[in-house]
Amino acid sequence: MQKSEVLSLRNSLSQDEIFARSERACQRFLSFADRFWKPADFHQKTVGLYSPVLGELNPSSLKKSQIFSEAFFAYPRIKSLADRTMDFVIPSHESDFIPGRYGILEPRVELPSVVTRELVLIIVPGLVFGPTGERVGMGAGFYDRFLALTPKTLRIALAYDFQLSPHPMPLQPWDMKMDGIFSETQEILANLG
Repeated sequence: MQKSEVLSLRNSLSQDEIFARSERACQRFLSFADRFWKPADFHQKTVGLYSPVLGELNPSSLKKSQIFSEAFFAYPRIKSLADRTMDFVIPSHESDFIPGRYGILEPRVELPSVVTRELVLIIVPGLVFGPTGERVGMGAGFYDRFLALTPKTLRIALAYDFQLSPHPMPLQPWDMKMDGIFSETQEILANLG
């Protein structure tokens, strides 16, 4: 599937559809998580989420789950547009978010960054995902650059069913694969289980 097709499908979703589909994908991941982890595994650990934009699947219901009840949640913030780098920040309140350079809500610039190695799990957005964990993003490379610095961090993608490609996708050397991908009706355990 082409990026433009996925963007068109995403943009056609109503807010109710986004909510319902997001809940199903999150529940599929949480069902998996409940089989392998307990809340103590995430006690005072940091989990990376993202603020959805342009019809992206919304991961926010993960924050309400029992498995992550003792975790801290961090969100990405662009550090340098020129270098295409980002960091993660733990906001303490909704007022800690502002619209970033791409219109995505991100933590304010004066808030301190999370130490990269403290992230134990990152929920990663993307456009298209392949059967062995491949991920195609929007093309700027922010996540690929960041994930290259966190080789031990678990990488999970949440996706709509229409974002899953049945065929392996060609990757560039810098493209980072996901450990697991969870959609409304499917799970791809590329490096899990």
